[in-house]
Amino acid sequence: IMPVANDAALMHSSPMMSPDTNVPCVRPVKQIKFHRNVNTDACRWLTRSLGHPLSKEALVMKIRPSLQKAIDFVESNLESTITEGFNNSILMFGAPGSGKSLAISRICSKANERWNSDPEDPRVVIVRLAGWAHSDERVAFREIARQLCSALKLEYFRTASFGENIQFLLAILKGMADVDKTALFLLEDFDMFARVQRQTFLYCLLDSLQKSDAKAVVVGTTCRYDCMDMLEKRVKSRFSHRSIVLCPPMCLGATKTESKKRAQAKYSIQIKDEDGAIAILESMLTLPEEYPDSEFSKVFNKATISAARDPKILDSVEKLLDKTNNLHEIANVARWALSDAEMQGGNHIGIHADSITKAISVVDEQYKGFDSLISGLSILELTFLVAAHRVLRKQPDAILNFESILHEFRTYVASGDHVDNYSKTAATKAFDSLQSMGLIAPSRTPCGPLSRRNNNFMPVNLQASRAEIIRGVKDHSTCPMRLAEWCIKESGPGTTA
Repeated sequence: IMPVANDAALMHSSPMMSPDTNVPCVRPVKQIKFHRNVNTDACRWLTRSLGHPLSKEALVMKIRPSLQKAIDFVESNLESTITEGFNNSILMFGAPGSGKSLAISRICSKANERWNSDPEDPRVVIVRLAGWAHSDERVAFREIARQLCSALKLEYFRTASFGENIQFLLAILKGMADVDKTALFLLEDFDMFARVQRQTFLYCLLDSLQKSDAKAVVVGTTCRYDCMDMLEKRVKSRFSHRSIVLCPPMCLGATKTESKKRAQAKYSIQIKDEDGAIAILESMLTLPEEYPDSEFSKVFNKATISAARDPKILDSVEKLLDKTNNLHEIANVARWALSDAEMQGGNHIGIHADSITKAISVVDEQYKGFDSLISGLSILELTFLVAAHRVLRKQPDAILNFESILHEFRTYVASGDHVDNYSKTAATKAFDSLQSMGLIAPSRTPCGPLSRRNNNFMPVNLQASRAEIIRGVKDHSTCPMRLAEWCIKESGPGTTA
């Protein structure tokens, strides 16, 4: 991208013949400034990296050290399986928004880039399953057969029986090992596979890793830290017991001394913790070394980092972290800031502090606008919302879905004689209504149309904070006293806790 001249002038020596003396003189030359579209192109580049985890832009973006360490650990285990034949199984723990899905996407991309240079003949065959959609063992084995046939250019028989799919899996793993190919199984929401009564799928998959005629790696992700206790004894004995724990950003990343001086500071605070929220926001808003225009990226990054470390922004981010420490919300701040900077065009290089402040206010606004909405809910919808809040209150890392909320809802129904015993159909309508109003939102985008059963087990996020729910319950005109007690008290109505 070629720089063009700007009206702000600097003096620069340039030979010019004077009309009077015929001797060279010095004339002013316009200051060099980057083209107005260069800043817009950089913002679009960063937006693509945030919105498309498998894009080429996302592959070169910097991620926080703890997440990169987890990715490197999985890649080293995969390499040992490919080169030395050591089969491994790894479980990745982390709360929602800690980066598990990003790690899985980066692992897939790195494996394809390093080992699958020829797409027609891959050395590592990747199979991805989601527990909320494939927890049924028949569905899981059928999906594995479909993905293996697609990757290896084999004929897929949709009408194959359950036993035939199991035999196909064992046979294909043996055949892949004979031609020096490795299978990488990525199981998201691993605890969903462990919740079934008989864990046949996990047993067959992990048991195949114990055989010398197979080369495979199993990587699971889960929000439940007690997932290992849910496994059957026969399944647990075949697990490698390798684990990774991912934590969401919990702090700003500035030292205590610098935080105390923040109010009087007229300079940017230096960030010490690379896993802090500010450091993560900086990595989302700065260009990597692989960006095509290296000179512009240095200027862009310097201006952006200076803006991100402004004391006012630190205060705003700290208030946002008091309400949520979800990594997705930090990414939303980055997207809004990039969108605002793109609309401004070439007015300045980098992301201005005003753009980041606006982005934080927009993301923070969703945690302020639910009070009046909650106070206008029906009693059934309000009870279901409080039940969702109590599920997360009891266990912050629990998976929230319709079934878990319904279980807590029935606990409340059974706690008193004057509570209406609503049917599951009525509870389903209340759950769908809360989703339509944005109080409950899916944690991920479905790959296709969902059946009612799959929709009941699909993970969701509670969008309203505890303070908003309590204020909405207090402002509700017809809220029963027992429901208000159930919302506020830890142990429920009729107790002093």
